Parts: sequence; C-alpha cells; structure tokens
Amino acid sequence: MKILLCIISIFFNFQIFSFQAYGKSHEFVIITVTEKYNIRDIAKKYLKNPDLWPDILHANNLKLAHEIKPGMELKIPVKIILKVHNTLNKLQQLIHKATGSGAKVFAQEDIARAILNQNNALENRKKGQWQTALKIAETGKLSALTALKKSLENRDVPAEAVLENQKGKV
Repeated sequence: MKILLCIISIFFNFQIFSFQAYGKSHEFVIITVTEKYNIRDIAKKYLKNPDLWPDILHANNLKLAHEIKPGMELKIPVKIILKVHNTLNKLQQLIHKATGSGAKVFAQEDIARAILNQNNALENRKKGQWQTALKIAETGKLSALTALKKSLENRDVPAEAVLENQKGKV
C-alpha cells in the first residue's frame, strides 16, 4: 500500500498540468499550476507562443503574473485566443501589403479604417474581450483587402498631372 501511495505521489509531483476540454463553442482548458512552470511556460504549452501570457491573465481576472501560485487552477480559452491572435497577424500582413502597394495614396480611407480597426481590436484583446476583438479584426481585414485591391488596380494606371499657374510655387 505504501509503495502504491509513493508511486501515485511521484506521478502527481511530475505532472505538469491537469487538462480538461469543454464544448466546441467554448473550448478551453483548465490547468493546475505547478511550481516548476511559470506563465510563459504555460502560454507556450497551450497557446504555442510564450508571448500570449497576458491573455491567460485576462482570462482569469488576474492583473500580474506573480499572482499565479502553485496549485491554482487557470482556465485558458485556447480556441478564441488563438483565433484572435491569428486574425490580428493576418490583418497586420494585409495592412503591410496594402501599404506597400500604395494604399496610402490610392485607398487612404480604407487603409486608415483597417489600421483603426487593428488598434481597436488590440485594445479589446488587452481587455480580454476576445469576441469583440475578433469581430473588429475581421472588419479590419475587409478594409485592408479593399485597400489592397484599390491600390493594385490604380498603381499602374497612367495619370496626368495638371499644374496651374502658382506664381513659381509647385
């Protein structure tokens, strides 16, 4: 009996996290923190990116990483955090591509709207409002795609410059 208890004790001491997944629409994991792993380790393991640790704090109504203690259970909404992260990355890429294609000249309003959406989505993400962040980022992607399309359509179109007499000023 003592041997069995020792084996069970060793098993639990080496266990990194406990894991449970819930429903498809609210997929998240519940982990039990051990003293060997910090918040960045947890983010790397479950979100595949150690820099996403602030999202774990927000999901658990924590302000600072040092509030996380061994034995504490954390709920991580993995699916939505990853979806927001990936959508924001795609939005950033589209903004970069559209800007490089001349969106600041050919689609000023569209690219400005995409950048504003990106900033608003990031603010909502920082507050842990992932559904709102996702909707705003998706809207930003549409604006960036529109800006990119307009830029590509217009950047090689011949244009005429018309100068009027400005008394030596151009």
